[in-house]
Formats: sequence, C-alpha cells, structure tokens
Amino acid sequence: PDAPMKDSGVEWLGEVPVGWAIVKFGRAAFMQEGPGLRTWQFTDFGIRVICVTNITENGIDFSKYQKFISIEEYINGYKHFTVRQGDILLSSSGNSWGKVATYDETQTSILNTSTIRINELSNSRLQRNFFPFLLKSEYWREQLGIAMTGSCQPNFGPTHLKEIKVAIPPKEEQQEIVDFLLDNAGQYQQSMAACEYAVKLLIERRTALISAAVTGKIDVRNWQPPKTGSTPDSGS
Repeated sequence: PDAPMKDSGVEWLGEVPVGWAIVKFGRAAFMQEGPGLRTWQFTDFGIRVICVTNITENGIDFSKYQKFISIEEYINGYKHFTVRQGDILLSSSGNSWGKVATYDETQTSILNTSTIRINELSNSRLQRNFFPFLLKSEYWREQLGIAMTGSCQPNFGPTHLKEIKVAIPPKEEQQEIVDFLLDNAGQYQQSMAACEYAVKLLIERRTALISAAVTGKIDVRNWQPPKTGSTPDSGS
C-alpha cells in the first residue's frame, strides 16, 4: 500500500507501482491464430482439432465435441499450428469470447479458427503462469471489448491483441501474485458461489411478489417503500 505509484496511461487501470512496465501485449507475448478449416476437411480420426467450443473456464474439454483432420493433411499444411503443452488458449469469437484455458495434454492437437494460442517470448518480461490471470483481468477485457469487431458475432485476432496495453510487474512480483491468487482461489470461489445463490433467491422472490400482486394475493396500492436504514417486518 505504500509503494510509489505512477499513471499507467490506461483508463481502466489507473495507477500502478513505479516498478511496473506498461507495454503493448504484442511486445510481451507470442500469439498465433488458428486457420479457417472447412467442414469437408474434418475426418473421423487423425490429428485432433481444438475448436472454440473446447475452450471452457474449467480447462480444455473434448467430452462433448471433437474434430479431427487427417495425418497427411496435418503434415502437408497445418503442422505449424500445433499446440504445445503449456500454451495458453484463448477463444476469440462469439458469445464465449475471452475464455482462457491452459493446454496440459500431450496428444498432438492443432488450432482451429477462433482459437488463439499464447505463450511467452524469449527474454520476455511476462512469465507463462501469469498469463491466465492477466487475460482474465477487467482492464484487459475492457480494452479488448472496445478493440474487437462485429456486433452480432464479436471477434478479434492477434492484430487486436497486440495493441492492448498491459501492466507487467517484475518477475518476482508476478510469482508472488500468482502464488497469492492460487492460495486464495478456494475462498474466492466460495464467495462467488454465495453471491450467485443470493442473486438466484432474490430473482425467485421478485417473481413470487410479481405473481402475488398480479393475482391479487397482496394489495400493493398503498404500499410504501421502507425508510432507509429500517428493517422490514416479517409481514412485508
């Protein structure tokens, strides 16, 4: 809290510690977008293709959707789209844009359209384990939301990603941040679950009140909202 601060130059980020660097993402990370494979290229077996549907908040999931191309086609034209173990995958189109997952498998797979793999550059200031948290941050999504194109079908690519400004702490601080977030992940998830449950109950309560008012079970004609700071009685 006592660290000297500086203006980041990013509206959604505000001030950052003086020792943090502000750079465009294209200077800090390697990124590659998948090719536009056609339906007729898919086969029943061969080299697995990672589609945007496979990228979920809980990791890469092939249980409901799997696509393949032939080994021959892979060797002849798509080998350079191979996903490496440890790559960070980002969905870049549709309602699921911005989902982030790490590819931890050893099976050979390639990217498809609307999927982008991201990894650290040699001599990069960014560590790979810091990427997932950066790509899920609010200020990242704010910038990306403005940069991407398409109103009905939003999408973005490396061209947009390269222009996003990111705040990069020194490497030792990156590791401390990652360790802290991982240690407290369970607590955050519990808090989020409690909030989501409370919202669900409030929606149910609102629906019940509307139904009761419409059917005449309660008289709302003379109802007055409770004064600020007051506690409704059991009959309200």
